[in-house]
Amino acid sequence: MRICLFLAVFALLAAMALQTATAEEGEASHGERDFHRNHLALFLGATSFDGETSFTSGLDYEFRPLDYLGFGIVAEYIAGDLREWVVVLPVFSHPNRDAEGGWKLIIGPGLEIHEHKNEFLVRLGLAYGFPVEGWTLAPEFHGDLVHGEWHWVYGVSLGRGF
Repeated sequence: MRICLFLAVFALLAAMALQTATAEEGEASHGERDFHRNHLALFLGATSFDGETSFTSGLDYEFRPLDYLGFGIVAEYIAGDLREWVVVLPVFSHPNRDAEGGWKLIIGPGLEIHEHKNEFLVRLGLAYGFPVEGWTLAPEFHGDLVHGEWHWVYGVSLGRGF
């Protein structure tokens, strides 16, 4: 668990360092970029764990103070046999700094909220947003590490910046 947490923090710091190193190049070639500081999305997908797959729905909110970095909250409900909530406080990295869409790297701590107990998790994720007439349509893939076991979350989100 400590190794995975170390690798997750290292990956986030490496992504931020890469952004800082390429910031001048990006501004010189593309000029100032316009982006929404807030983004809200509905997620529909599935969670697979231990040979079972369950329908998953949720909401995520991102506050993006910089064009390459955001912070937020994710709340998902996993239906079926699992019947649990997942809440994550992610950091979002936008490597290509696109105003609408593009790659999004996700890392953050969270909780699986069960009926009788809560379990700590670390989420690592990747998404690619496609701009569609003011909206963002994004396939997403996440791995939640819970007690050394991976829970796979995948689906599509539909969001809007404001």
